[in-house]
Amino acid sequence: MTNSNKSAQRWFTVAMFVAALAAPPSAPASSFLFPSMGAAGNFAVFGLTASSAYAINQTGATINGNEGISIDTGTGAITINSPKTVTGSLYQAQNGQFTGLDSGLASTNAALMTTANNDYNTALGLIAGATATQTAISTPINGAQSVTGNGLGIASTNVIDFTNTGAATLNNVNLTLNGGANDYFIVRISAVSMTLSGTGSLALGTGVIASHVIFDFVNAAATISVSAGATNSISGYIIDPNGAMTLGGTTVVNGELIGKAMTLDATTTVNGVTPEPSTLFLIGGALIAIGAGSKRLRRG
Repeated sequence: MTNSNKSAQRWFTVAMFVAALAAPPSAPASSFLFPSMGAAGNFAVFGLTASSAYAINQTGATINGNEGISIDTGTGAITINSPKTVTGSLYQAQNGQFTGLDSGLASTNAALMTTANNDYNTALGLIAGATATQTAISTPINGAQSVTGNGLGIASTNVIDFTNTGAATLNNVNLTLNGGANDYFIVRISAVSMTLSGTGSLALGTGVIASHVIFDFVNAAATISVSAGATNSISGYIIDPNGAMTLGGTTVVNGELIGKAMTLDATTTVNGVTPEPSTLFLIGGALIAIGAGSKRLRRG
């Protein structure tokens, strides 16, 4: 075998090894893969569509990450009230969706917003169809609650349901998801309302990653309310596709807010979560390796 052929074989072997690492492990048919939020996961605040009057009112809130509004079929908008800080970029589907803001500060990108909205809807459908894997949590909650993950990775996501349709009130208590970096959680909340006051929180235990956690408020009238004067922390993707979020007090969100009606007080801080890189990046590394090997062969 010539040196050129041996070199080519080595590069091919390296490329196949990297591609094998990129391929997700096979999972039983009954398992549930934690859904990717796709393009919708690249925001700290993402405004949804199909509402005749949705608005996200931000009075001086700090948004550390991108903020966007999807294709707007109604009259709603994200209202920016000064002073306000967004450390990322602003995206809208069409001109004028951001109000209270000098024109030109928001990029208009209908294609990106459409993709983000479609990715969100796909993820939401998967979440709704998942079978609960953990013992359901009864509401209302009258004390600290914690759930420990199974540690089995993305193919064995912990799916947890709040079991009733009454009001779920978290009053000066914590709901904590425990585990580590190999735990994934879906928490579906069917309650009409959830109120965090005092020092209540939707918190993550040591090692649990915010991008591995989704709280989905599934009731059509669900509202999330954080009382003024409270000190709260909320972590993960917080999805309220139908109701409203009112975040008062000193609230720190480590993750992403997704919804149609939000009011964020001046003392609210949203630290956007960075989704994990896709395995496509690893596959891309294999292709780069092949390309590098080919160049070496041609130089030889």
